Amino acid sequence: MQRTRTIGAAVAAVGIAAAALATTTTPAQARIAPGRYTFTSFYDNGSIITQYPVYVRGNRIARMRDWTWYDITPTKRGGSYAPEDGTRFNFWRKGNGYVGVAYDQWIPRHPSVTARASLTPAGTPAPTAPPLRLDN
Repeated sequence: MQRTRTIGAAVAAVGIAAAALATTTTPAQARIAPGRYTFTSFYDNGSIITQYPVYVRGNRIARMRDWTWYDITPTKRGGSYAPEDGTRFNFWRKGNGYVGVAYDQWIPRHPSVTARASLTPAGTPAPTAPPLRLDN
């Protein structure tokens, strides 16, 4: 009887240790904080492609103009989401918002950066395009 208790206690201790190890070795994941943001996509030269309000709740992001919801995949530094047009946006934390890049997913084996993007908290000035130069 004593041996059965000892074996049971050892099995329980190993199980507890394994569970503790499993919870402490999972990769750290950040996520895009919930709230209202201004989504801006722009070219490398700073000219704005599109800009509109979005809403983040949990691991979902919605364009507020048509309330289309997309899943956000948390990453180590922020998150990524892919609307149905074949673009994937990867965001990472910068300041009080997020910045990132847009990739064209339809190019096989080599994701191509097609634009830059930002999520700026609502009420914060969004990035603006630089003045247009006509002399170049």
